[in-house]
Amino acid sequence: MIFLGIDGGQTSTKVCLYNAETEQSYMEKGPPIDHLINAVGVEKARKGIQNSLKAILLKVDGTVKIKAAMVSISGLLREHEQLVQGWINDYCQVEEFLIEGDAIANLAGASAGNNDGVLIIAGGGSLGYYLDEDGNEFVSGGWGHILGDEGSAYRIGLNALKQAILDADGRGEPTILTQLLLEHFQVNSYWDIKKKLHSEAISRKEIADISVIVNAAADNGDTLSRILLRNAGRSLGELAISVLEKVEKHGIYRPDKIYPTGGVFLSKHWVKQAFEETLIQSYPHLHIVEPLFPPVIGAVILAARKVNVNLNIEKLIQE
Repeated sequence: MIFLGIDGGQTSTKVCLYNAETEQSYMEKGPPIDHLINAVGVEKARKGIQNSLKAILLKVDGTVKIKAAMVSISGLLREHEQLVQGWINDYCQVEEFLIEGDAIANLAGASAGNNDGVLIIAGGGSLGYYLDEDGNEFVSGGWGHILGDEGSAYRIGLNALKQAILDADGRGEPTILTQLLLEHFQVNSYWDIKKKLHSEAISRKEIADISVIVNAAADNGDTLSRILLRNAGRSLGELAISVLEKVEKHGIYRPDKIYPTGGVFLSKHWVKQAFEETLIQSYPHLHIVEPLFPPVIGAVILAARKVNVNLNIEKLIQE
């Protein structure tokens, strides 16, 4: 039996094919996707999924019959399931589909399929998620870049822009970000950045990418950058606490593990440290555990479980 896992993200789309009989696996990466909220996002998602799928099928010399496929897409709505299935069926035959948002595959990968902890996603967006053994979901965050996403790369980048503008206006704390961001966007003033933002010449991803500049500035001693990153870490810690409190109110066993995932946590000195400090203040016995496997492996695990198959995960990841 062959299983397919697809992890559609705003950085790239990752695909894994796994043959459970031969224990061979194939990995491929392709273009990023976007939320399926308009025609542009739908087309970008289609290209990301289909181009990645075509690339991996070349590795196995053409069409394969897939027992089950799991597709993980951030911001997925139920009305999009048939659309996504059609994109995949254009290139291969799939018997069973499981199509979900990105949290469930992230948790399955991080916990090697055990679902024994709270997942905190901190990438372009932010989300807290736990799935108990009865299938009950506990969620905090995930409200998107306009209403939420506290602690995310986007929110860090946007806050950095705001603080740089205040500094340029003489109304805020001095920060090296003010000059760094002008150089980064190759403009002479923040009025130029304003024009680019309002004309959508600067994308959400480009705003999120500012978080890398903020982290470098923090490492170089910029006080404001350190404050921005530590605030993000505290927000992510509060996200995890919110999920744990929801689990407690439900009256079930509270998980004692937290799986932090996403590029924001690469800021170990500033974001991750503040995240851990916030958690330990409220839950001193928590274990903060690095994810065991990436989301695309979680997607393959869930595809197999769709048809009641448990995989040799160690063999899968070795390939």
